[in-house]
Amino acid sequence: MAGTQQRAEVEIFGRSYTLVSGRSVVYAQEIASEVDQRMARIAADQNLTDTTKIAMMVAMEIADELMKARQEGEARLSAADSASERLVTTLGEVDG
Repeated sequence: MAGTQQRAEVEIFGRSYTLVSGRSVVYAQEIASEVDQRMARIAADQNLTDTTKIAMMVAMEIADELMKARQEGEARLSAADSASERLVTTLGEVDG
């Protein structure tokens, strides 16, 4: 149902959280699992124990990926717009 809030019990880096979201419980658990895995990897790779620092590094990593994905999406949209304009111009020349 649209608008229904779901409660998901998840564990991230050894701590339990209750997430409330309009998404499915399975989706929330998948997201939590991704964050948990990243935190474990960064903690091991950087030999860190400060949970706040580890979480901040994960947040920066995810934000970087998001920004890159947005930039790629914008570049693809721009390329599609250019291709559409060329097609319209070509069709106009053929029609005209």
